[in-house]
Amino acid sequence: MTENNSGKGTLIALIGVVVALVGSIATYFVYTQQLPQYDKETGCLLVKGKPTPDHHLVFLLDLTDPLTQQQANAARVSLENYINEAPTNTLIELYALKADKSSFAEPLILQCKRRDGSDANALSENARKLKRQFEQKFFNPLVTQIEQAIGNKDESNYSPIIEAIQSIGYTGFGKHPVAGTKTLVIYSDMIQHMPAFSMFTTRLNYDGYKKLDYAQQHMADLPGVEVELNYFYNRPKFQKGRNVQFWQYLFHDAGATVTKTFNLGQ
Repeated sequence: MTENNSGKGTLIALIGVVVALVGSIATYFVYTQQLPQYDKETGCLLVKGKPTPDHHLVFLLDLTDPLTQQQANAARVSLENYINEAPTNTLIELYALKADKSSFAEPLILQCKRRDGSDANALSENARKLKRQFEQKFFNPLVTQIEQAIGNKDESNYSPIIEAIQSIGYTGFGKHPVAGTKTLVIYSDMIQHMPAFSMFTTRLNYDGYKKLDYAQQHMADLPGVEVELNYFYNRPKFQKGRNVQFWQYLFHDAGATVTKTFNLGQ
């Protein structure tokens, strides 16, 4: 082979390498663009650049009274079970209920449940990395907030449960619409106690309550939400069927449905 032909052969080979490299880069770029993208702040799946959770799970933890050890343990296990069973890309919020209305103005936690690596693609994904991100960015911070909330020992003079429910309707479900299920899980004695309306001092049934200006001012909007009530059974005298019925009617008028009531004990 002449020197000229050898040079041409080298050039052709070099061009082939460049074309293959460009093709590989292009293929990788297209592939990575097709992979799911997630919001760095919330961990929610991005659709057209917007965080888009599939489901919505909201917890309201009543801390207006200190929890007994039994109640704290039961609430902790229940919360973690809900979280473990929630599908990936479920938006999870945790609110604390205290006498100060600012306590439930913003959630303690606002995170989508991330993938834990159990469904990782062995060829293109790092299962260990996904599991580490799940634990560090989602599960561990959530458990820490739950532990801190449950460890609260302060006792409040008031219990604005109705106000908290109304607020969550706006800042939670109203702010983050989803196509899938919407669930509100409440841990409380479910005894409303505010100056304008207290279940300790009035015997009004729900029909009587609805006639109050207070009821109109604090009507919640929770269309399509499934509600589960977990009772801290602190004051049995005020927590009989009449109490459950009151909340069933209130949530019905808000467009929601109470699907479960459970007694967490004293």
